[in-house]
Amino acid sequence: MKKAKSLLIIAATASLLTTATFAAPSIDVAAYGSGAAFSTDFAYGQAWVRVTGPEGYAQQFEVGALDDLAFQLDESAADGQYNWEILAVQPIGEVLRSKLDAAAESGDRGAVERLKASGELQSATFFGTFQLRNGVVQTPTKNFSNSDQDIDLKAQVVTTDQIIQGSQCVGFDCTSSESFGSDTGRYKENNLRIHFDDTSSSASFPNNDWRITINDTSNGGANYFSVNDVTGNKTPFRIDAGAANGSIYVSSAGKVGFGTTSPNANISLHAVDGNTPALRLEQDGSDGFQSHIWDLAGNETNFFVRNVTNGSALPIRILPGSGQDDGLVMLGSGDIGFGTDNAKADLHILGGGGVHTPSNSSVLALFQNNATDADGSIVSLLAGNGTANAQLWFGDTDDDNAGRVIYRNGADAMSFYTAGAEVFYLDSTGNVCIGCNNAQGDAIRHSNGAVLTSGGTWTNASSRELKRDITDLSSADAMAALKELAPVTFRYNAELDETYVGFIAEDVPALVAQKDRKSLTSMDVVAVLTKVVQEQQKAIEELTALLDAEVE
Repeated sequence: MKKAKSLLIIAATASLLTTATFAAPSIDVAAYGSGAAFSTDFAYGQAWVRVTGPEGYAQQFEVGALDDLAFQLDESAADGQYNWEILAVQPIGEVLRSKLDAAAESGDRGAVERLKASGELQSATFFGTFQLRNGVVQTPTKNFSNSDQDIDLKAQVVTTDQIIQGSQCVGFDCTSSESFGSDTGRYKENNLRIHFDDTSSSASFPNNDWRITINDTSNGGANYFSVNDVTGNKTPFRIDAGAANGSIYVSSAGKVGFGTTSPNANISLHAVDGNTPALRLEQDGSDGFQSHIWDLAGNETNFFVRNVTNGSALPIRILPGSGQDDGLVMLGSGDIGFGTDNAKADLHILGGGGVHTPSNSSVLALFQNNATDADGSIVSLLAGNGTANAQLWFGDTDDDNAGRVIYRNGADAMSFYTAGAEVFYLDSTGNVCIGCNNAQGDAIRHSNGAVLTSGGTWTNASSRELKRDITDLSSADAMAALKELAPVTFRYNAELDETYVGFIAEDVPALVAQKDRKSLTSMDVVAVLTKVVQEQQKAIEELTALLDAEVE
């Protein structure tokens, strides 16, 4: 292939050499190996081919009318996306050639425009992209799957304003014969996303990222339109495919309807209105269920729930002056109360003073802050009488009391249950029993036999009944362990004002080490010392006997 002496100048002005007075020509491309060949219906005398790609790859050359209009990538070409551009000009005579050479040498682009305007120079510019995969050129019409997204692509960059006077299609499935209809912009492929990346870096500027998502990407996924808070990983807005007409409708009067395109003139979602702002919930019977209408509304008289179908009754009301008195109040067969109006049962919450002691032993819940009580309780669970237990239960439909907290009024003690079993007991003196319900006068007693006495001494569980595989500690093992014990002084990280003497769990010999190498038991060390002292005492006694024998 021939290289033109004015190639750089001509290629730089390629965007100026557009078709002037003749029908738009076409070009076909065919990939082969690491190259591609082109054929066009534009009768050219000369053409310039330029190919650019990843890692600064650039290839450019000139071809004549009798040369192959093709390119072959060299061995330095890396996999990725490439751009190609062809500038073809009509066969030109010596006069026009001299004018072009003069323009190239002087950089007079205006001269080129004048030649085009005069009709002396006719040209055509073609461009496109292709992928190089494993050293093989893939034509732009090839479909790529999601697994291809890790290819290192070099994007085209436009550093100035760009105006498209026409429609635009973006996506792998856009075609050269796209029929836009009334669409100005179109996104077309199997995964559709529009991402808004705010790159503000100053702490005082907002920089949250957002995305518009169309449908799930997985097989069998959902069809929907959603707005995603990318930074917060949330989806505050979503419309599922198949949503009915008028699912959300804003009228010209500013009324918002849900499931209707004719919102009631007196109903607003945004509760700003001249007369009783309200939200209407209307079941219209279209699905075979009985029609019914409710209003949630408020005005200068009250805030209320109105049963429109049932005579516009107001079963729930909050008066404008409500602050504490009668807080919710649903009396009659439902009771409830809150600030009461003397509900007394089936919930009854009272605050701010007043005294009430229910006599009904079947009271389900009573929360009362009695101003006259010395303890000033805010929330109380009261049993039916002086010896009955007050209980708080946790569970489900399979086991409604698997977890319990019980105050035992007869013993003035607290019990805690898990999995239906009592696991913690606190008596009236503050003594604790773990896994049992009788501390036996000890400050802490565990079901495994370990005890913290009321005097403050910790005793370990050591009964033969609790042990197995009992064997004598050998003298050799004890002596070996003693030699490896390295006493140190230290301070705990959480108690830097106190110095202790002891051992480091990770450094003690295996005989006295715990499995996690993070803790120690003092009895292990005591046992080693005891065995060593016993052996030393035995040796002392034997030496003493020998000395006594020699003296005699």
